Amino acid sequence: MLQRALQMSCLYLCGVLLHGCATPLDIGVADRKLTPQQAITTIDTVRNRMIAWGGVIVSVKNLTDKTQFEILAYPLDDNNRPNNMVTPQGRFLAFHNGYLETTDYKEGRLVTIIGTLLGN
Repeated sequence: MLQRALQMSCLYLCGVLLHGCATPLDIGVADRKLTPQQAITTIDTVRNRMIAWGGVIVSVKNLTDKTQFEILAYPLDDNNRPNNMVTPQGRFLAFHNGYLETTDYKEGRLVTIIGTLLGN
């Protein structure tokens, strides 16, 4: 799966906190301005940066010790919610350590994630 994701020019994140997008979200010190496309071209300088990205869940599955999300990225609006009314910014993989109930994170759901950028 990871190889397929890399072929889609994805990035992946670890230690992800997932947030539904019903209310404004405080993302703390996470960088929300760095886009997945920018991260791809500057990965050596941005690796290990705490970022906040948002998008639409494409797929979710539980692995042995973590849950994997494939997300179609959209820029965050002023409330740190994904703005899916504009052009997508590519796809990325996000991993949450431990088990999450996949029915709580269905395909098509908007999410904002905060995590450490690991690279590709």
